[in-house]
Amino acid sequence: MIIKERIIARISQIGKKPICNLRCERTPKYKGVVFLFCYRCTGVIIGGIFAAILKYLALSYSSWILLLLLTAPLIIDGFIQKLKIKESNNLKRFVTGILFGVGLAFI
Repeated sequence: MIIKERIIARISQIGKKPICNLRCERTPKYKGVVFLFCYRCTGVIIGGIFAAILKYLALSYSSWILLLLLTAPLIIDGFIQKLKIKESNNLKRFVTGILFGVGLAFI
């Protein structure tokens, strides 16, 4: 029963809070409506879509070094923020999300 209540509570927050981390200050907004995902998750989704388009156009590249370089910034930024060394900003979250999404799609 608790799980059902949590799901209903999350659904009722659509348009008010993001579904990924529930932090409005880390979420894009349009005319007062909050996006479903935070900047980082939005970047990952956009990066994945971009990578899918590149793969469709046969422009895929699979070098492990390149993939590591694309995914490392998000991982490093996330750990720095988690360890409270330095607070990230939304632009950095978005850009590292895009890079991670491209790298993740090519793995």
